[in-house]
Amino acid sequence: MELRERGYTLLELMVGLGIIVIIMSGVYAAFSAGLGAYDNYRKECEAYLSARNMVKNLTRDLRSTGASEPVFFSKNSGYTSALIKRNYFGFKGTAVSVEVMTYSRPVTLYWPEYFPRRSYRAKVTYGPASTSEGVEACFQRSSVWDFATAPWKNEENEVLENITAIVFSYYDGKKQSWVDSWDTYSLMKARGNNYHNLLPQIVNFKVTAKSYGVKPVYAVLESCVNLVAYER
Repeated sequence: MELRERGYTLLELMVGLGIIVIIMSGVYAAFSAGLGAYDNYRKECEAYLSARNMVKNLTRDLRSTGASEPVFFSKNSGYTSALIKRNYFGFKGTAVSVEVMTYSRPVTLYWPEYFPRRSYRAKVTYGPASTSEGVEACFQRSSVWDFATAPWKNEENEVLENITAIVFSYYDGKKQSWVDSWDTYSLMKARGNNYHNLLPQIVNFKVTAKSYGVKPVYAVLESCVNLVAYER
């Protein structure tokens, strides 16, 4: 007697296909959740790194202020006349911006004469960048040097695209209170050109950074810099 091979019925095929669909749906859901978690973690790291770099750069610039132009004393110069050099030193800040005179080691001190160079003193400003209507606000860092030789430029503007907000506050050591603005130029006039204790004791700032994408992630870092040690 001949045996006939028995195939699958339509019902069995439909049940098997349904089981495969359920398994694939579970695998896709797990893969999608993992991919979403990874993307969210990547965005958090991106926002955090942007905020941390901003804090690092801002701290560096704030620590570079407060030192007056180098003064070389001679037999005919006294301490009082040397203090007049402090008119090169300035610090002006509001709740959303800060302008400082920074000082760095002259590059011509150790570098060859033929190497491109620029001055060691610059006015550095952090503040909101001008944006068109409908575009989210961002911040920029501007540097204006006394002089520069090519390829350096006398003025540089850097848009800090990932930074959406910077909030400053200043601690007045004399009054022992926090204020939203500071201006060394006004203080010098009010004190009759007295160049002592012009800087705020502490500058506190809170930086908000965001990641790119349709659904950005925000990171907020807060730090402070003590400026008293940097005023000479």
